[in-house]
Amino acid sequence: MVGSIVIAIGAAALGSWFADAGLLIPLAVAGAALPLPLHAWWRAYHHGRNQRATSEALIQTLLEVIPEPAYLKDAQGRYLMVNTAFTRQRQQSPEQILGRTAFELAPDEDTARFVQAEDEAVLAGQIVYNEDLTRNAYSGDECLRLISKRSSLWLDGQRVIVGASFDISQVRHTETRLQQALDRQTEIAINTVNFVQRLLNVIPEPVYIKDAQGHYVFINEAFARQRNQTASEILGRTATELAPDGATAALVAHEDAEVLSGHSIHKEDQKPHPVTDDIIHRIVTKGACLDAEGRPVIIGANFDITDLRRAQADLQEALARERE
Repeated sequence: MVGSIVIAIGAAALGSWFADAGLLIPLAVAGAALPLPLHAWWRAYHHGRNQRATSEALIQTLLEVIPEPAYLKDAQGRYLMVNTAFTRQRQQSPEQILGRTAFELAPDEDTARFVQAEDEAVLAGQIVYNEDLTRNAYSGDECLRLISKRSSLWLDGQRVIVGASFDISQVRHTETRLQQALDRQTEIAINTVNFVQRLLNVIPEPVYIKDAQGHYVFINEAFARQRNQTASEILGRTATELAPDGATAALVAHEDAEVLSGHSIHKEDQKPHPVTDDIIHRIVTKGACLDAEGRPVIIGANFDITDLRRAQADLQEALARERE
Protein backbone atom coordinates (compact mmCIF):
# COMPACT_ATOMS: atom_id res chain seq x y z
CA MET A 1 0.00 0.00 0.00
CA VAL A 2 1.37 3.40 -1.13
CA GLY A 3 2.32 5.69 1.68
CA SER A 4 2.35 2.92 4.25
CA ILE A 5 4.99 2.08 6.78
CA VAL A 6 5.92 -1.39 7.88
CA ILE A 7 6.10 -1.59 11.65
CA ALA A 8 8.27 -4.43 12.83
CA ILE A 9 7.46 -6.59 15.79
CA GLY A 10 10.71 -5.74 17.49
CA ALA A 11 10.35 -1.92 17.26
CA ALA A 12 11.17 -1.39 20.93
CA ALA A 13 11.61 2.32 20.53
CA LEU A 14 8.09 2.76 19.21
CA GLY A 15 6.69 0.25 21.67
CA SER A 16 7.04 2.62 24.59
CA TRP A 17 5.55 5.40 22.46
CA PHE A 18 2.44 3.30 21.76
CA ALA A 19 2.06 2.42 25.41
CA ASP A 20 2.39 6.08 26.39
CA ALA A 21 -0.32 6.97 23.91
CA GLY A 22 -2.65 4.54 25.63
CA LEU A 23 -3.34 2.76 22.33
CA LEU A 24 -3.79 -0.96 22.01
CA ILE A 25 -2.27 -1.48 18.51
CA PRO A 26 -1.43 -5.11 17.73
CA LEU A 27 2.10 -5.10 16.39
CA ALA A 28 2.28 -8.66 15.18
CA VAL A 29 0.08 -11.42 14.02
CA ALA A 30 1.57 -14.92 14.18
CA GLY A 31 5.08 -13.46 14.13
CA ALA A 32 4.65 -11.50 10.87
CA ALA A 33 5.16 -7.77 10.32
CA LEU A 34 1.92 -5.73 10.20
CA PRO A 35 1.62 -2.87 7.69
CA LEU A 36 -0.29 0.16 9.02
CA PRO A 37 -1.13 3.34 7.05
CA LEU A 38 0.91 6.16 8.56
CA HIS A 39 -1.85 8.77 8.45
CA ALA A 40 -4.36 6.40 10.14
CA TRP A 41 -1.88 5.57 12.88
CA TRP A 42 -1.10 9.27 13.37
CA ARG A 43 -4.81 10.12 13.77
CA ALA A 44 -5.32 7.26 16.22
CA TYR A 45 -2.28 8.32 18.20
CA HIS A 46 -3.42 11.93 18.56
CA HIS A 47 -6.98 10.86 19.26
CA GLY A 48 -5.74 8.73 22.14
CA ARG A 49 -3.57 11.54 23.44
CA ASN A 50 -6.49 13.98 23.31
CA GLN A 51 -8.79 11.54 25.07
CA ARG A 52 -6.26 11.04 27.85
CA ALA A 53 -5.76 14.79 28.25
CA THR A 54 -9.53 15.32 28.39
CA SER A 55 -9.92 12.56 30.98
CA GLU A 56 -7.11 13.95 33.12
CA ALA A 57 -8.61 17.44 32.95
CA LEU A 58 -11.98 16.06 34.04
CA ILE A 59 -10.43 14.21 36.99
CA GLN A 60 -8.50 17.32 38.02
CA THR A 61 -11.73 19.34 37.90
CA LEU A 62 -13.48 16.73 40.04
CA LEU A 63 -10.66 16.97 42.59
CA GLU A 64 -10.87 20.77 42.60
CA VAL A 65 -14.56 20.84 43.55
CA ILE A 66 -13.72 18.90 46.72
CA PRO A 67 -13.16 21.57 49.39
CA GLU A 68 -10.85 19.35 51.45
CA PRO A 69 -7.45 17.89 50.46
CA ALA A 70 -7.69 15.11 47.85
CA TYR A 71 -5.08 13.36 45.71
CA LEU A 72 -4.14 10.48 43.41
CA LYS A 73 -0.94 8.46 43.86
CA ASP A 74 0.57 5.70 41.77
CA ALA A 75 1.44 2.28 43.15
CA GLN A 76 4.91 3.56 44.10
CA GLY A 77 3.40 6.31 46.22
CA ARG A 78 4.18 9.19 43.86
CA TYR A 79 1.57 11.93 43.69
CA LEU A 80 -0.07 12.05 40.26
CA MET A 81 -2.71 14.68 40.99
CA VAL A 82 -3.56 16.94 43.91
CA ASN A 83 -6.23 19.58 44.36
CA THR A 84 -5.80 23.15 45.52
CA ALA A 85 -6.93 22.32 49.06
CA PHE A 86 -4.11 19.76 49.29
CA THR A 87 -1.45 22.28 48.25
CA ARG A 88 -2.93 24.92 50.54
CA GLN A 89 -2.85 22.55 53.51
CA ARG A 90 0.82 21.77 52.87
CA GLN A 91 1.69 25.34 51.90
CA GLN A 92 3.43 24.03 48.79
CA SER A 93 2.89 24.42 45.06
CA PRO A 94 1.79 21.49 42.85
CA GLU A 95 5.29 21.43 41.34
CA GLN A 96 6.76 20.79 44.78
CA ILE A 97 4.43 17.83 45.35
CA LEU A 98 3.69 16.04 42.08
CA GLY A 99 5.99 13.12 41.32
CA ARG A 100 7.23 12.92 44.91
CA THR A 101 6.41 10.36 47.62
CA ALA A 102 5.46 10.45 51.29
CA PHE A 103 9.06 9.64 52.20
CA GLU A 104 10.11 12.85 50.49
CA LEU A 105 7.27 15.02 51.78
CA ALA A 106 6.36 13.64 55.21
CA PRO A 107 7.47 15.75 58.21
CA ASP A 108 9.19 12.74 59.83
CA GLU A 109 10.16 9.15 59.11
CA ASP A 110 7.48 7.62 61.35
CA THR A 111 4.75 9.43 59.42
CA ALA A 112 6.30 8.38 56.12
CA ARG A 113 6.42 4.71 57.15
CA PHE A 114 2.85 4.85 58.43
CA VAL A 115 1.61 6.33 55.13
CA GLN A 116 3.57 3.73 53.16
CA ALA A 117 2.08 0.85 55.17
CA GLU A 118 -1.39 2.32 54.72
CA ASP A 119 -0.84 2.66 50.96
CA GLU A 120 0.30 -0.96 50.71
CA ALA A 121 -2.83 -2.10 52.54
CA VAL A 122 -5.01 -0.06 50.16
CA LEU A 123 -3.26 -1.52 47.10
CA ALA A 124 -3.92 -4.98 48.57
CA GLY A 125 -7.65 -4.26 48.52
CA GLN A 126 -8.36 -2.69 51.89
CA ILE A 127 -10.37 0.50 52.37
CA VAL A 128 -9.10 3.06 54.87
CA TYR A 129 -11.72 5.12 56.69
CA ASN A 130 -10.72 6.39 60.10
CA GLU A 131 -10.30 9.44 62.29
CA ASP A 132 -6.85 10.76 63.04
CA LEU A 133 -5.93 13.30 65.70
CA THR A 134 -2.78 15.01 64.52
CA ARG A 135 -0.96 18.31 64.39
CA ASN A 136 -0.52 20.14 61.11
CA ALA A 137 3.21 20.02 60.42
CA TYR A 138 3.04 23.33 58.58
CA SER A 139 0.68 25.46 60.70
CA GLY A 140 1.27 23.69 64.02
CA ASP A 141 -2.49 23.55 64.72
CA GLU A 142 -3.98 20.41 66.22
CA CYS A 143 -6.70 18.97 64.02
CA LEU A 144 -8.95 15.95 63.85
CA ARG A 145 -9.14 14.51 60.36
CA LEU A 146 -11.30 11.91 58.69
CA ILE A 147 -9.00 9.90 56.41
CA SER A 148 -10.44 8.04 53.42
CA LYS A 149 -8.39 5.92 50.98
CA ARG A 150 -9.11 3.25 48.42
CA SER A 151 -7.58 1.97 45.20
CA SER A 152 -8.77 2.20 41.61
CA LEU A 153 -7.50 1.72 38.07
CA TRP A 154 -5.84 4.63 36.28
CA LEU A 155 -6.29 5.54 32.62
CA ASP A 156 -3.47 3.21 31.58
CA GLY A 157 -4.90 0.31 33.58
CA GLN A 158 -2.39 0.64 36.42
CA ARG A 159 -3.63 0.61 40.00
CA VAL A 160 -3.59 3.94 41.83
CA ILE A 161 -4.47 5.21 45.31
CA VAL A 162 -7.30 7.72 45.67
CA GLY A 163 -7.29 9.58 48.96
CA ALA A 164 -8.87 12.49 50.78
CA SER A 165 -8.73 13.95 54.27
CA PHE A 166 -11.49 15.99 55.84
CA ASP A 167 -10.86 18.33 58.75
CA ILE A 168 -13.67 17.54 61.20
CA SER A 169 -12.19 19.47 64.12
CA GLN A 170 -14.99 22.03 64.14
CA VAL A 171 -17.61 19.29 63.88
CA ARG A 172 -16.16 17.43 66.86
CA HIS A 173 -15.71 20.66 68.83
CA THR A 174 -19.33 21.53 68.12
CA GLU A 175 -20.41 18.05 69.20
CA THR A 176 -18.41 18.47 72.41
CA ARG A 177 -20.01 21.85 73.11
CA LEU A 178 -23.46 20.45 72.38
CA GLN A 179 -22.81 17.52 74.70
CA GLN A 180 -21.65 19.91 77.41
CA ALA A 181 -24.77 22.02 76.89
CA LEU A 182 -26.91 18.87 77.05
CA ASP A 183 -25.17 17.80 80.25
CA ARG A 184 -25.84 21.24 81.75
CA GLN A 185 -29.49 21.10 80.73
CA THR A 186 -29.78 17.59 82.15
CA GLU A 187 -28.26 18.78 85.41
CA ILE A 188 -30.66 21.75 85.48
CA ALA A 189 -33.60 19.42 84.84
CA ILE A 190 -32.53 17.11 87.67
CA ASN A 191 -32.03 20.05 90.01
CA THR A 192 -35.44 21.43 89.02
CA VAL A 193 -37.13 18.12 89.75
CA ASN A 194 -35.39 17.90 93.11
CA PHE A 195 -36.33 21.49 93.92
CA VAL A 196 -40.00 20.94 93.04
CA GLN A 197 -40.06 17.77 95.12
CA ARG A 198 -38.52 19.50 98.15
CA LEU A 199 -40.92 22.41 97.73
CA LEU A 200 -43.91 20.06 97.72
CA ASN A 201 -42.63 18.12 100.71
CA VAL A 202 -42.60 21.18 102.99
CA ILE A 203 -46.35 21.59 102.43
CA PRO A 204 -48.05 19.68 105.28
CA GLU A 205 -51.18 18.85 103.28
CA PRO A 206 -51.47 16.49 100.27
CA VAL A 207 -50.30 18.10 96.99
CA TYR A 208 -49.85 16.49 93.60
CA ILE A 209 -49.11 17.16 89.93
CA LYS A 210 -50.63 15.05 87.16
CA ASP A 211 -50.06 15.01 83.42
CA ALA A 212 -52.85 15.60 80.91
CA GLN A 213 -53.65 11.87 80.91
CA GLY A 214 -54.14 11.86 84.67
CA HIS A 215 -50.92 10.09 85.65
CA TYR A 216 -49.35 11.30 88.88
CA VAL A 217 -45.91 12.77 88.10
CA PHE A 218 -45.25 14.48 91.46
CA ILE A 219 -46.69 13.91 94.91
CA ASN A 220 -45.52 15.16 98.26
CA GLU A 221 -44.90 13.11 101.38
CA ALA A 222 -48.23 14.16 102.90
CA PHE A 223 -50.10 12.76 99.87
CA ALA A 224 -48.40 9.37 100.20
CA ARG A 225 -48.84 9.39 103.98
CA GLN A 226 -52.57 10.12 103.70
CA ARG A 227 -53.02 7.14 101.38
CA ASN A 228 -50.65 4.95 103.37
CA GLN A 229 -48.75 4.13 100.16
CA THR A 230 -45.23 4.69 98.92
CA ALA A 231 -44.46 7.14 96.13
CA SER A 232 -43.53 4.27 93.80
CA GLU A 233 -47.00 2.79 94.31
CA ILE A 234 -48.64 6.04 93.20
CA LEU A 235 -46.42 7.75 90.62
CA GLY A 236 -47.27 6.90 87.03
CA ARG A 237 -50.74 5.66 87.92
CA THR A 238 -54.12 7.37 87.46
CA ALA A 239 -57.16 8.06 89.63
CA THR A 240 -58.98 5.28 87.78
CA GLU A 241 -56.40 2.84 89.12
CA LEU A 242 -56.19 4.32 92.62
CA ALA A 243 -59.73 5.55 93.37
CA PRO A 244 -61.71 3.48 95.92
CA ASP A 245 -64.70 3.17 93.58
CA GLY A 246 -65.90 3.93 90.07
CA ALA A 247 -67.94 6.97 91.09
CA THR A 248 -64.90 8.66 92.64
CA ALA A 249 -62.77 7.82 89.59
CA ALA A 250 -65.40 9.29 87.24
CA LEU A 251 -65.66 12.48 89.34
CA VAL A 252 -61.88 12.97 89.31
CA ALA A 253 -61.72 12.41 85.54
CA HIS A 254 -64.51 14.95 85.00
CA GLU A 255 -62.79 17.54 87.18
CA ASP A 256 -59.46 16.98 85.41
CA ALA A 257 -61.12 17.60 82.04
CA GLU A 258 -62.69 20.81 83.37
CA VAL A 259 -59.35 22.04 84.65
CA LEU A 260 -57.55 21.25 81.39
CA SER A 261 -60.22 23.20 79.48
CA GLY A 262 -59.31 26.35 81.42
CA HIS A 263 -61.48 26.22 84.55
CA SER A 264 -60.27 26.02 88.13
CA ILE A 265 -61.79 24.11 91.02
CA HIS A 266 -62.11 25.32 94.60
CA LYS A 267 -64.59 23.39 96.66
CA GLU A 268 -65.25 21.79 100.03
CA ASP A 269 -66.29 18.18 100.26
CA GLN A 270 -66.77 15.39 102.75
CA LYS A 271 -65.56 11.89 102.08
CA PRO A 272 -64.28 8.83 103.93
CA HIS A 273 -60.59 8.86 104.78
CA PRO A 274 -58.83 6.44 102.37
CA VAL A 275 -57.29 4.50 105.28
CA THR A 276 -59.40 4.98 108.44
CA ASP A 277 -62.73 5.40 106.63
CA ASP A 278 -63.58 8.30 108.99
CA ILE A 279 -65.48 11.19 107.41
CA ILE A 280 -63.14 14.08 106.71
CA HIS A 281 -63.79 17.62 105.54
CA ARG A 282 -61.51 18.93 102.79
CA ILE A 283 -60.88 22.04 100.76
CA VAL A 284 -60.06 20.76 97.26
CA THR A 285 -58.27 23.03 94.79
CA LYS A 286 -57.21 22.23 91.23
CA GLY A 287 -55.72 24.24 88.41
CA ALA A 288 -53.75 23.71 85.21
CA CYS A 289 -50.56 25.17 83.76
CA LEU A 290 -47.69 24.22 81.47
CA ASP A 291 -44.67 22.35 82.77
CA ALA A 292 -41.05 23.23 81.94
CA GLU A 293 -41.37 21.49 78.56
CA GLY A 294 -44.60 23.25 77.62
CA ARG A 295 -46.92 20.32 78.35
CA PRO A 296 -50.21 20.84 80.22
CA VAL A 297 -50.31 19.51 83.77
CA ILE A 298 -52.85 19.49 86.59
CA ILE A 299 -51.84 20.81 90.00
CA GLY A 300 -54.01 19.91 92.96
CA ALA A 301 -54.06 20.14 96.74
CA ASN A 302 -56.36 18.79 99.44
CA PHE A 303 -56.54 20.61 102.77
CA ASP A 304 -58.00 18.66 105.68
CA ILE A 305 -60.27 21.04 107.64
CA THR A 306 -61.96 18.35 109.71
CA ASP A 307 -60.67 19.75 113.01
CA LEU A 308 -61.79 23.24 112.00
CA ARG A 309 -65.28 22.08 111.11
CA ARG A 310 -65.53 20.05 114.32
CA ALA A 311 -64.43 23.06 116.36
CA GLN A 312 -66.99 25.21 114.59
CA ALA A 313 -69.67 22.61 115.28
CA ASP A 314 -68.67 22.44 118.95
CA LEU A 315 -68.78 26.24 119.17
CA GLN A 316 -72.23 26.38 117.59
CA GLU A 317 -73.44 23.72 119.99
CA ALA A 318 -72.05 25.63 122.99
CA LEU A 319 -73.62 28.88 121.83
CA ALA A 320 -76.94 27.12 121.37
CA ARG A 321 -76.80 25.79 124.93
CA GLU A 322 -76.08 29.26 126.28
CA ARG A 323 -79.10 30.66 124.51
CA GLU A 324 -81.26 28.03 126.14
